Amino acid sequence: MKRVLSLLLILAMSFGLLACQEVNPTATTPAAESTETVTDVPASPDSSDTEENTETGAPVSTDGVVTDDSAALDSVTLKERYADTFMIGCALPLDLMKNPISSGLFLEQFNSITMENEMKPDAMLNQTACIKALPASYTEPVLSLSKLDSILSFAQENGIKMRGHTLVWHSQTPKWFFTEDYTANGALVSKEVMLQRMESYIRQMITYCEDNYPGVVYAWDVVNEAVDPDAGNDPNGYRTVDSMWYKVVGPDFIEAAFTYARKYAAEGVHLYYNDYNCSLKVPQLKALLTKLHDKGLIDGMGMQCHLSTSDKIANAVYYTAVSLAETGVMISITELDIGVGESSSLETQAMKYKVLFERMEEAQKSGKLQIESITVWGLYDQRSWRPGEQALLFTKTENGLEKKAAWYGAMQASDILAIEW
Repeated sequence: MKRVLSLLLILAMSFGLLACQEVNPTATTPAAESTETVTDVPASPDSSDTEENTETGAPVSTDGVVTDDSAALDSVTLKERYADTFMIGCALPLDLMKNPISSGLFLEQFNSITMENEMKPDAMLNQTACIKALPASYTEPVLSLSKLDSILSFAQENGIKMRGHTLVWHSQTPKWFFTEDYTANGALVSKEVMLQRMESYIRQMITYCEDNYPGVVYAWDVVNEAVDPDAGNDPNGYRTVDSMWYKVVGPDFIEAAFTYARKYAAEGVHLYYNDYNCSLKVPQLKALLTKLHDKGLIDGMGMQCHLSTSDKIANAVYYTAVSLAETGVMISITELDIGVGESSSLETQAMKYKVLFERMEEAQKSGKLQIESITVWGLYDQRSWRPGEQALLFTKTENGLEKKAAWYGAMQASDILAIEW
């Protein structure tokens, strides 16, 4: 009888170990980042974000219990926890930057900032001024650069580093920027003229930041989301559908953008290619990164990581990052959020955040990856571009902006399990 019981115990332990075993996507097909299909969506406004309670409260969990271990972390912030590992960033819209409650929470927890929309081409280009200044503006588009002052001065005054997001992107870049007369219905300019406009735009953006706020911008997302094998028939897997850059310039626009950015960026400012669903297009991304890295034009790969609690962090993030880093670039997670599905829970979300931060920290310390920063795409749930999915680390309650269980997961609280199933 004892032998039977012993055999049953051994089988149970073996089954438990097998259930927790991960699959390395370098040997099998990687799991899809099922949630990460729409990116860089403006956050939904929350008109009720007025001055309330500035205290950070207890984590929001499935049972509402705060354990002693998690509570002990309350005296430490995210940026302090990872001070020796990588920067911790947050996407912050301008209105939250100007709000003392939300900006106070941001300054407490983060040391890197990304603007959600305020630095994108449609926010910077001045159509009226471009038309008025013709023909002088034909290859020198007019930008509303003074819009950057409040953003950059906030970062400078508070000792915050900034990611410039983004210079060249098929979305949120108006069609009129590509036409002869800067009108939406105008004839398209030639490839040569468009390259001149591109260089002018990149030069103006980079030099304005460096000349007026030196040292604030530590990295630029030079090109955003240009790889999508399902959005066209380019042999390199580049996006052709809905991309005016590809239509007017062709596939050369990516290398051209990095060439101009390298020309004007100060020494030590890192140049990134940024994209989503990276685990689904590793071969195409590696080919692009290798090409740019071999020419000395790129420093890093930005992985957006708009995830769900149903996604496997190991496959979607860790193994993908290790594979992409083989090209010689550093890695940053640039737009992190983890949505909670209908059949999931905030407890599972906390586990996912812990797995991700634990994996990235281990990879950094072991030398498998060179990670510059991890940026969460939003400050709190109600101002996320995924407001119904509770995807972020903080939430807004009647008591103010409070930490969720996810925050404790990101802090790697010992009482939150770092497992996936």
